[in-house]
Amino acid sequence: MALLLNGKVYSIVTDQLGTPTEAYNVEGKEVWHRRLDMNGKILEEVYDRNAPYSEQIRIPFLFQGQYYDHETELAYNRFRYYSPELGRYISEDPIRFASGTLALHNYVEDSNSWLDVLGLTYKSKKTGEDVNSSVTVFSRQKVAHNQVEIHVDSHGPHVHINRGTKKEQCINISGLTVGQAQEKLPKKVAQNSRVQDALKKALED
Repeated sequence: MALLLNGKVYSIVTDQLGTPTEAYNVEGKEVWHRRLDMNGKILEEVYDRNAPYSEQIRIPFLFQGQYYDHETELAYNRFRYYSPELGRYISEDPIRFASGTLALHNYVEDSNSWLDVLGLTYKSKKTGEDVNSSVTVFSRQKVAHNQVEIHVDSHGPHVHINRGTKKEQCINISGLTVGQAQEKLPKKVAQNSRVQDALKKALED
């Protein structure tokens, strides 16, 4: 992930869910960092406040799928707005009771491992929790020059593999055993212990 501002490129570092935490210039100097609480409320944000406004480096992305507005202190989440102060949406789920839950303003139950990219919900088979268009990320790491992500979304468990090219490999592992899922992966990826653990958790969800 990167920011292009005034012809300059800044590298963005994220946490395990893809939430930006730091930004660096081409010399490797930190130009921005931010610390959030579990609901996404900004606890600390450090950047050059003396720079002209048009040159200030402030990454506007909050949780995945959210664009943060510093003036309103709300995050645009495609279908509705999210309040980090409240830890919930300020409007009801647009699919209403089709989600099967009465909690129409809730964000995900566990913000350390779940995402709600669209501001909607999907149901987890394991817990029965209504979470329809959320994404549960079990692993995101680099293995043998491959960026590997294992997650469960509304289409079931998937493995995404990207070698840094435009073409990303998406492998559907729904209904497979861990062994069968490993057979679909590159050998070095399949042998990685963290990948194996994530596969097991994703297939149990």
